Amino acid sequence: MGGKHDILTENELSGFKLSPSISKALKKVHSQFPNLKPPEIKILDFGCGRGWSVAKLREQNYCAYGVEIDEKTMMNGYKLLAERNLPPQKILRHVSRIIDFPKSTFHFIFSEQVFEHVEDLNFVISECSRVTIRHGIGMHQFPSSKEVWESHLLMPFVHWLPKTKIR
Repeated sequence: MGGKHDILTENELSGFKLSPSISKALKKVHSQFPNLKPPEIKILDFGCGRGWSVAKLREQNYCAYGVEIDEKTMMNGYKLLAERNLPPQKILRHVSRIIDFPKSTFHFIFSEQVFEHVEDLNFVISECSRVTIRHGIGMHQFPSSKEVWESHLLMPFVHWLPKTKIR
């Protein structure tokens, strides 16, 4: 699998599977909104990276979007979306553009090990709440505090250190 600085390819995406927790949450979304078909279900991947999950959900006909803070990483998914005749700048957006989504847009919002990196968590939670429809579902994964290996920095014990500029 390529890294976040590599262009997302069809070959790479073909080997990608949604996490079991996302698949399980999608079943809850379907039970919460039984009259909606996948194209009617709007999903937001908060911290979408190159857009793997968004592209995979779009393959399954969901109306999926992603927001990401690292614009260069996000843009590495644009080519694949464009090749699939999807408008990349509309589907993958910089996180600051979450405010462009109207109130009560999404049935399901998820993040995978993202919120622990957010500086203004109150703003993010407020915006996620604003764009979630009534009875919508949120699923946000955090790394275990017992985990030795920090998977983003690829170093041991980093998240055990006090939150300072050095960390």
